[in-house]
Amino acid sequence: LRKLLSRISDSFTYQRLLALADCDLAVVLGRYSNSGVIFDMFRIKDGKIMEHWDSDTNQASSVMGLDPLDASGPSAANRELFLTFADEVLIAGAFERAAEFLGENYEEHHGSGGMGPSAFTAYVESESVTYTKVHHVIADGNYVFALSEGKRGAQAFGLYDLFRVEDGKIVEHWDSRRPVPSSTQSGLGIF
Repeated sequence: LRKLLSRISDSFTYQRLLALADCDLAVVLGRYSNSGVIFDMFRIKDGKIMEHWDSDTNQASSVMGLDPLDASGPSAANRELFLTFADEVLIAGAFERAAEFLGENYEEHHGSGGMGPSAFTAYVESESVTYTKVHHVIADGNYVFALSEGKRGAQAFGLYDLFRVEDGKIVEHWDSRRPVPSSTQSGLGIF
């Protein structure tokens, strides 16, 4: 670790933008120097980091409009909203049903973004993204983060999604994705 840290430039900066925790998982959305915004997810046991996942490629979409965490939000209800949305819309590919789960003022932060439920449908269809399995969900107040498995065309991807929920509807979405490598240095998969 000391060797790794010695290679970091003196100009390296990190800005934590949002941190969420749920049971033994935590996710931090942060801005790294010149590399952009990245999701870092951790599994924690007895106060120690046991596992780490990150979206170190294809940086997370714009964080403009990122509201502070409202920890008083109904985490359990927001988790269920997301899981139902994931099952019935994302994994089922029933994007025509997205409006049932998205607020009228929904804001998509991927690429050129857009407003309203049609912005989410346009994003998913234009990117040829398909979801196959949700692996991890962190619901904390008014935010829900998910690490899912999916594809863009024929390429397998890890999909990192952050949703803000308000009054029982998804109102904002940020994302990043990472190609699934054929192998990893640790020998563990990315999920």
